[in-house]
Amino acid sequence: MIIRLLAVLTLLASFAHSNAVAEPEPTLAVLVPGGGNYSRPISTESEMAQKFFDQGLRFAWSFYFPESIASYQQAAIYDPEHPMPYWGMAHAMGPNPNSRYAQMPDDPEGEGLKAIKNALARIDNA
Repeated sequence: MIIRLLAVLTLLASFAHSNAVAEPEPTLAVLVPGGGNYSRPISTESEMAQKFFDQGLRFAWSFYFPESIASYQQAAIYDPEHPMPYWGMAHAMGPNPNSRYAQMPDDPEGEGLKAIKNALARIDNA
């Protein structure tokens, strides 16, 4: 009886451990093929952070600001200590010709200011 109980407990413990390890990283953006090949190298060692940073920059220049912000946030997941993804978020969240034309307030939630403060806090990692 005790052997069966130990076997069941071992099985349950291994199942719980396998589920805890299998948690994926959050996905805020995906790499979109065909979006151009411009790259602005940053000093990251993460290839994925560089790819998402470049995509965020291209999206921002194309006035796709929500997609740009998501790409920069994804870059920050891959390299959370690098300042440039946060700089990109602040750039994409700031005033732009479309928001001014629509008479939207500049950075109404203060997210752009938070992003630039995060970038400045990490400036030594650039």
